[in-house]
Amino acid sequence: MVLAEAIVYVITIFPYLVVILEMAATNYMSMQKSIERIEMENFFLNVSFALVYLNCSTPFYTHLAVSKKFRKDFKALFFTN
Repeated sequence: MVLAEAIVYVITIFPYLVVILEMAATNYMSMQKSIERIEMENFFLNVSFALVYLNCSTPFYTHLAVSKKFRKDFKALFFTN
């Protein structure tokens, strides 16, 4: 279960790190960016930031997918009288 959570964490955080590093590197080199490049950077930043927010909800789905006891308790929560 810990391995699954670690994999999900890396998958959801890594794009944000790549975008931030790329933006920092191009800003440090004082590159002149076109409007299209700035728009693309902002789009990728927003998508990667959405993945960071998604990371907060993934433990529920990871536990549901990996843990048999969690699934059993979850079903019992909704299907018992």
